[in-house]
Amino acid sequence: MICVSALLLVAGLVPAPTQDISLEELLRRAKAAQSQAQAPILAEVQAALAQLEAPGLRENSLRSIAHNLLKLGPAAGPLLVPALNPGDTVPAPYQERSDRMLVVLAGFEDLGTTLALLDVLEDGSPAHCRAVLKALRTSPHRAIVADALLPFIADPEQGELTFPALASLSALGGKEAALWLEHCAESKDTSGELLALQALIKAGNPSPAALVLKNLQRKGRSAADQYWVLEHTLRYFGSAPELLAQNDDFRIPLLDLANGIQATSRQGQPTEKLVNGRALALQTMLEIRDLKLGGDFKRQLWAWEKRYPSDNKDILALLAKGGDTKAKREFLEKLNTRVKTLKKAGGRQFANALLVRGTALHRIADHRNAQRDAERGLKVFEDLGDTALPVVKNLRLLAARSAAAGGRFRAAGDFLEKAGLSSKEAAALATDLDFREFMQSRYSEILEP
Repeated sequence: MICVSALLLVAGLVPAPTQDISLEELLRRAKAAQSQAQAPILAEVQAALAQLEAPGLRENSLRSIAHNLLKLGPAAGPLLVPALNPGDTVPAPYQERSDRMLVVLAGFEDLGTTLALLDVLEDGSPAHCRAVLKALRTSPHRAIVADALLPFIADPEQGELTFPALASLSALGGKEAALWLEHCAESKDTSGELLALQALIKAGNPSPAALVLKNLQRKGRSAADQYWVLEHTLRYFGSAPELLAQNDDFRIPLLDLANGIQATSRQGQPTEKLVNGRALALQTMLEIRDLKLGGDFKRQLWAWEKRYPSDNKDILALLAKGGDTKAKREFLEKLNTRVKTLKKAGGRQFANALLVRGTALHRIADHRNAQRDAERGLKVFEDLGDTALPVVKNLRLLAARSAAAGGRFRAAGDFLEKAGLSSKEAAALATDLDFREFMQSRYSEILEP
């Protein structure tokens, strides 16, 4: 792991020795100094811990307790670490206290608290270690945490703690987040790379983006390995959408790297429903909200539109979503014609045409017009007196998606309530990107279990 005694010295718990002494003596002095600093505050810490176990503790009270503990100084941090342990039985008896302690410890940025957390990884229970790993994600001492976590992740005996440790490493706010990815790439361990990328995707951490892109540029992988590293890399950039929303620093290199990579399954993976790298990149960028395209990126996409007719729809959709009016006109041309042709006849075909165009409008982030098409389609079925068809549910879901994505949460809630969702459907929508802001609104209970 790490030389704890030397780090305690750095943390300022003991003065630099004037003569050579053993590490054991240095550690003894550091522990004595820590105990001396903690003695005057021990009673206040214990009282705060009792408050943190109180049932029904409100958030403002929790924030107040955290503030008061921080005022006690860095010596308080190590005293709080044992209370992170939620207990090893199921259900965990101290889970609520553990969750509250994560909030408290996030404010302790001193090295001593980080070292106390790392000490738990040496001999703590699995449940305590899991909680500690969560707490380490906010430590500002990234290099020290990474130095401790890398051998921990590499240790096969850690078992179920391996991915939580990798998740904590991936959440660190700097280049350290990509260290396991680099290690696996240098070791030619593609499975390890993919696992590292999965952890980075889960973290949604934008800070190691340049290193993730650099990793994709490595040579020497097999065709299958390169395809799946690309697929995971694109999902990583999709998990931190601000990286692709308005900046070509990542968009253009990703397009260039993806172009020409063929869909190839790895051993044991299914081959159906795979698309080539170019299509993967286009689909990833189509999912980015608040997309704004610069001139260079538009020119590259228009060149692709002529060169790759099989990807024509995705390319036009991406250009349209990024604000290109010519692309929007071409993307919607056939759909507009069909709606106009069927308008006079009305009926189900007209409503279906509105659903298809509305779905396309939603795809290019024209949410208001998408909602309008959905509402027009619903009106057709209401006039027909036939609102039990599956297409009616699809129109209501389109209207809800478009309203939610456009910030019209009350309207979205109304459409969702009328859609007759199953609990499984509601749970899926609760994690959908279109409903991310909706789930922060007062209408979120409609999709909550």
